[in-house]
Amino acid sequence: MGLFLGCAGSVPSEPAEDPVTRILQKYTVVDSAVTTRFFRFPGEPQEPFHADELMKGGIDVAGLGIGSLTEILITGDFGPYLYQSPEPGNVLSRSVFEGAAATKRFLWELDAIYQAVAQQPQQVAVALTAEDIDRFRSEGKLSLLIGLDSGVAIEDLATLRLYHRLGLRKLELVHSFPFQWADSSVGSMNDDDPGLEDFGLEVVRECNRLGILVDISHGSDQTMWDALETSTKPMIASHSGARAVVDAHRNLTDEMLLALAKAGGMIGVGAYYDPELLEPIRATGAWTATSQIHNHLAGMYPDPFDLAAALRSPVAQKQARNALGLGPPSPLASPVPRSGVLTEGSNVQGTLDHIDHIVKLIGIDHVGIGTDINMGREDYIWLYRQLVQGLLDRDYKDEQIGKILGGNFLRVLRANAPAGVGGN
Repeated sequence: MGLFLGCAGSVPSEPAEDPVTRILQKYTVVDSAVTTRFFRFPGEPQEPFHADELMKGGIDVAGLGIGSLTEILITGDFGPYLYQSPEPGNVLSRSVFEGAAATKRFLWELDAIYQAVAQQPQQVAVALTAEDIDRFRSEGKLSLLIGLDSGVAIEDLATLRLYHRLGLRKLELVHSFPFQWADSSVGSMNDDDPGLEDFGLEVVRECNRLGILVDISHGSDQTMWDALETSTKPMIASHSGARAVVDAHRNLTDEMLLALAKAGGMIGVGAYYDPELLEPIRATGAWTATSQIHNHLAGMYPDPFDLAAALRSPVAQKQARNALGLGPPSPLASPVPRSGVLTEGSNVQGTLDHIDHIVKLIGIDHVGIGTDINMGREDYIWLYRQLVQGLLDRDYKDEQIGKILGGNFLRVLRANAPAGVGGN
């Protein structure tokens, strides 16, 4: 499950002197995949979300993951499957929340979002359209564009329509775990029809009708093709890369990228898998240990809400490590601040390499940035500055950088608006 966050700082009255700041202030900046959360379970420390630093840094729109990390139960070792999917039926992870519990979990998150908005009404607002984002940016407000990072919380179209009424504007069809109607890039159900089931195709059509962005990141190849063949509106891959640059199943082939662009869509580059970053982590056995810890905690906490809280708890994690006789977690699994590393599998230079390839293949109008990192990291704005500086160093023009930073995303968002809404 996920949240799609957009932050819109006010447009400066005078241009900044250095080129990076000038560009970040001039153009709407969209991060199509980040993981900052508003939601906390009972008993967890409250960490209020503050928009000020993001707004000062020039960020304008970003995508937050609700439950995309700690609400996934990793049941098998991902290590052997970094670059190819396991055989159908060999599912390496599942959702902690399913059925009614998944719906309840998402509704709690929505409530937390609206509470955060109520606490900071002069700084934050929920945006339903691209025009809202433009307006809130001019008012100096951070725009929140709500999304859901897995269709596991959707078991019927009535529920999807209710989510839309509550503000849902982006749906990532599937995350790391497959479920009844969608297969992911790292696992598929044991059936004869990989990709999207018939109900998944209905979900895509209903998203088109309602004006909800369809996001195909994390989907299996067949899920992506099924969505592309079904959708009548342009789609996004909010945080993916190019398989021609790094041959990993999380990335899109050139054929997929061409088809996505032909349909008017875009890819947000960030979570692309870099062997130079991932292989040292695999060598530590970190993913084997993670699956052991998750299975141990699942046996201790049958209630999904208790289990999710334990997966988020450093104390519970340490107790599980001790019970299993495991050593402390590898420091390699956590990106070092200001190292240029975005996620455990992505870094600034790699992101720029993927952007270069994708721009050459499908053009400047279909590429964006989806960092897939926590916006609360102290170096979040610094990383964005490094990305912009890198684009300048690679001879991208200001207007081209503006499209990559946010213009392309806003175009796709406008194209998904129902007739008569948002300028369509």
